[in-house]
Amino acid sequence: MAGYLPLKDDFGRELISPGGYKSIHHVVDVAPSEPLIFTLQPQSQTVDEYALATFSCEVIGGIAPYTYQWKKNGVNVGTNSAALSFTAATTDKNASITATVTDSVGAAIISSAAVLGVASYLYQFDGLSQFIQLASPLTITANTDFEINSKSNFNASGFYVSSDYPAMTSRVLVISNGALFVNNNQVLKLPSPAFDFLTNGQRHKLSIKRVGTTYSASINDGQYITNGTGDQSAMVFTCFFREWGSGGGSNFFKGKASDINVFNNSIPILELPLKNKVTQATQESLSGPNATIVNYNSSGWVQV
Repeated sequence: MAGYLPLKDDFGRELISPGGYKSIHHVVDVAPSEPLIFTLQPQSQTVDEYALATFSCEVIGGIAPYTYQWKKNGVNVGTNSAALSFTAATTDKNASITATVTDSVGAAIISSAAVLGVASYLYQFDGLSQFIQLASPLTITANTDFEINSKSNFNASGFYVSSDYPAMTSRVLVISNGALFVNNNQVLKLPSPAFDFLTNGQRHKLSIKRVGTTYSASINDGQYITNGTGDQSAMVFTCFFREWGSGGGSNFFKGKASDINVFNNSIPILELPLKNKVTQATQESLSGPNATIVNYNSSGWVQV
């Protein structure tokens, strides 16, 4: 497109033609702006749950500067940037990701949709030496209702509660191989399968009481119940829960485990998803302390 610009001298004064006062103009070609287009579209991808998902785009044309608006399933997300990053969750599976880019005069284009795949995992315990240890113990009062929920598949082991933190050598409550032990004395044998009461993904209540030297243990308000007499130290007024899956001897977790939740008198004291392949041995808890998979093996993750 042709245009006319006045010619000026070195001092910025417009030059005048010798025969009069008419400005001398120079004819130039002024190119129109190119249309706004994507040179890089957001790309579909699959990431592990808890990993960072990153999408980006690039444009040319229009009139800079550009503004960016990202959408996930049609909802605005992210910031005014050519890239979008967020931690992937199971709820993000098959999410549709788009970017709208607008130039400085309002011309806008929308990218094609990228689809996010999210791979979820469970940890497979080997039954040889692996168990879960909390970063710090949970304090549990005696004469208590201890509720457990675990979407898991165990064929051995359970958890223990100790009365001598930080030594954690006095195991006053152990579930191991389908039996409930108090101070190493078996007080309750569960029917086969040994851990069915822990493994069907429902919330179950383990009630422990002590009056004098008499203790009682019941599951689900009397579904399975036992009474007996034992050492008074078997159930002290304060206990500490720190390990799950180390019943003692060769009794360790064996099988897949996830969503381990523990309640003390109906108050959640531990919510452990046990699905975070990204953080490997360290498992982040939603409530309560984080946990470590002791004797961790990176090959233990199983995609579900």
